[in-house]
Amino acid sequence: MKNIISILIVSLAIYSCHSKKKTCKELFDEYYDINIKRCITTMNGVDSLTAAEVCACMFDKLYKLDSTFVYLKPKDMEEYVNKNATYISACDSLLNKKTND
Repeated sequence: MKNIISILIVSLAIYSCHSKKKTCKELFDEYYDINIKRCITTMNGVDSLTAAEVCACMFDKLYKLDSTFVYLKPKDMEEYVNKNATYISACDSLLNKKTND
């Protein structure tokens, strides 16, 4: 989980480097696939489809909590992700569901 959170922080920090002229949704959507792919690479031993579902779940939850997180600076982004780690860890249940099927 720590690896995944670290990748989320790094991936999401990209948002803070871009012009704030784009809406939160535009920025989120623009980097969504890239961020999912980066997140997948941290999930060793998990098939790529399941990893993609878990990563998408986490990104979507973070966005639903506060769409403006895409504008946070890296340090603030780290705090945001860590503050909500319990909430996004619920996405780990997708791993359990896949192994029980």
